[in-house]
Amino acid sequence: MTAKGLSVWRDVHEIRSFEDFTKTIDQNLRHSKVLLVWYSEVYPSRPYCQWELATAHCADPERVLVINPHDTDDHVWPKSLRACKYGRPDGEATLRDIVAKIQSFSDPLPLSVFPDARHWVGIKHDGGSNRFVGRVQELWNIDDALRKDTVSRSVGIVQIQGLAGMGKSMLAEEYARRFAARWPGGVYKSIASAGTSPADFHRSIIALIKASAVAEDCKTDEDACRLFRDLLP
Repeated sequence: MTAKGLSVWRDVHEIRSFEDFTKTIDQNLRHSKVLLVWYSEVYPSRPYCQWELATAHCADPERVLVINPHDTDDHVWPKSLRACKYGRPDGEATLRDIVAKIQSFSDPLPLSVFPDARHWVGIKHDGGSNRFVGRVQELWNIDDALRKDTVSRSVGIVQIQGLAGMGKSMLAEEYARRFAARWPGGVYKSIASAGTSPADFHRSIIALIKASAVAEDCKTDEDACRLFRDLLP
């Protein structure tokens, strides 16, 4: 590809030890026109790879180009990528297609601005827990469900169910971190445990709404309730 005059950044070589990989990925994608993915069966298990895929996909799904070296595609997530024509690792023909696709774009990836620190409430925007592995299918299913109503501008709602200790909260937090660019208004976490009364939970939701970037005119609890009802489907 470099022989064709293209500038190439490869994360396998250029993320060094002790670097903030989320910042490195973000900085380099901002100077890239596309993300070219060698989507092997081990790709979904690599945290760096999934972070960069989510970041590029949030910016523009059409800028995510997939080469699938396998005969099946069950390992490819999100499912929308399976509907695209895969590149094949077969040399010059695929290279010509890649070069033509890249040259069809004049500007770098239009990466969204992540919510600033003021709009992360109850959760930190960092690399997440080192205990979180896999669950790629679940993360993309959550994203698909939350975005399904973007055309009608209503709010998607997802409920994650399971036994205690299965990692429901960690899954939700990991989604929030990886896909934060989808939600520039902010990421807010409220905890409702078994001992939380409806009144306490209601107050915590009101507090989050009043702190929200979309709630600049919320002065009272009544204003927040009205805004919350307007956001619901």
